[in-house]
Amino acid sequence: MNKVLDGMSPENAYLSVLQEDFDKEHVPNLDQVSFPTKIENWGVALADKDFFDNQSNLVLERFKNSNKSTFDAKRMIDDLDEIKFAADIFKIRYSIYPGSHEEKFKFAVGEGSSRVKFNLKEK
Repeated sequence: MNKVLDGMSPENAYLSVLQEDFDKEHVPNLDQVSFPTKIENWGVALADKDFFDNQSNLVLERFKNSNKSTFDAKRMIDDLDEIKFAADIFKIRYSIYPGSHEEKFKFAVGEGSSRVKFNLKEK
């Protein structure tokens, strides 16, 4: 909450908390974030280092070929935000995992990582 009160956007505050304060197993994986298209295998998709840029270009091209209505503009903005957020999650997951590039990449794309269930404490 202090990050937002200090002027950080809520999205950036969330990303900052994920990177600085969360145990690595609690950081959401790419399958848990919204993305404009269904990605079957993040490891294969992100083997292309330009994947996120290419996805953004596809969104921009779709808008360019649209009627450019308010709905089209909102969809473009939302899709670009989702792409940027997914790229941020990938970078955070990659940066917090120790090990070789291959190990970091596998964790970043969610391969082999366990999903942790939070246990709620009873009052």
